[in-house]
Amino acid sequence: FLHEHAYGIAAQVSTTTDKILSIILAYFPSIKVAKIVGLSRQATGKVTLNFIVITLSGQKNNIGLSCKFKVKALKVIEYL
Repeated sequence: FLHEHAYGIAAQVSTTTDKILSIILAYFPSIKVAKIVGLSRQATGKVTLNFIVITLSGQKNNIGLSCKFKVKALKVIEYL
């Protein structure tokens, strides 16, 4: 039985017994990602959304990671 803290999270099973399932979580919380890449939490939040830049020729390019889709109410698994 996976409790609510482990439900829907991308994880890898590390060990099992008859009554215990140990897992390794396969993600970093956004605050840790911000610290790893040396950006503020706000900047990290911006680049994980759609981040549009306009080139000198006027072309719009999305250079964001598209991890969150607020309009569609979808998110990448366990992205905070």
